[in-house]
Amino acid sequence: MNDTDRSIFFNYDTLVSKISSSLSSKSQIKYGLLIGRNISFSLSDRIHSLIYHLLGIKNIEYLIYDTKEDSCNESWDIKKIISLLGKDNLIGASITTPYKTINYPNPSRLTVKLSDSFINLSLTNEKLYSVNTLYKYQSRICSTSTDLLGLEYSLKESGYREGLKSFTNIIILGSGGMSQAVVDYIKKHTTKTKICFILRSIPSFIDSTDRSLIGKGFYPLSSQSVEEILNLVSTSEQTLILNTLLKDVDTSWCFSPITKLNKLKKQRICFMDLNYKKDLNSILEEERSFFNLEGVSFIDGMDMLIAQAIYSEIIWNKLKISLKEFEDLLDNIKLRLV
Repeated sequence: MNDTDRSIFFNYDTLVSKISSSLSSKSQIKYGLLIGRNISFSLSDRIHSLIYHLLGIKNIEYLIYDTKEDSCNESWDIKKIISLLGKDNLIGASITTPYKTINYPNPSRLTVKLSDSFINLSLTNEKLYSVNTLYKYQSRICSTSTDLLGLEYSLKESGYREGLKSFTNIIILGSGGMSQAVVDYIKKHTTKTKICFILRSIPSFIDSTDRSLIGKGFYPLSSQSVEEILNLVSTSEQTLILNTLLKDVDTSWCFSPITKLNKLKKQRICFMDLNYKKDLNSILEEERSFFNLEGVSFIDGMDMLIAQAIYSEIIWNKLKISLKEFEDLLDNIKLRLV
């Protein structure tokens, strides 16, 4: 897909006109939609288009609605999108920054089960800290998140077979919706994992007296914070450093203390960046140094990005695919994005 082939909208009325014209002309085309601000760089439309192509799904087009212009003049709000989803030719919507933590209707927690070799997604009504998918169910608009499933898939494919539960310690950079989702998951599924945050301000969703916190629990954005926390971590423990900060926030200050302590303590550390790189040439020199450290691994967000998109399409299009087909589909998409 070339940039000239992409359907990016910066105005809500233009987006509505596109979707409505398809209805009025009785076209067979249906639409998926990504909503966010400053997202013209997104790979989501390419990923979803590849899902349709590789699975032979016809007559669906994936649109991007970048609210950067509408949000400035206050002509847009999420209620309009909820209303828009009522149109028959809109199959669902993906939500990204900065709209993931809005209170969406009918929140449902998503779990994955393998049954008769097929992936079955189960949805249970439950409060969510972060939403990235809107879908239709029995004439209702509902919300869920496929992000955590994507994160778990990426960790397991990288050798951490229990996903987040593989780690004794999780150091989270940032305090957005994904941070809250990770904390909620850990509290519900394991008592062995401790968490701490490196961020600008203390989030309201964590009790500072919580005994599951590492050290002080909250640390400022600095290399000294990374070093201080890692000095509290045993050499035998597996530690995940999870970057949930925005794409344009520099995190290179993390790498020097990790490299320094690795030489002294040989700690087992995984640095997972939820942002993604289009190719290895865009990986910083400091990140490259991770590949030569014993016991240290680096994961970027590409597998997670593709996996969560596939999960969304399983919901929207009621797809029946096996785990092997899921894995092959993800690998094929990744090859075509390079």
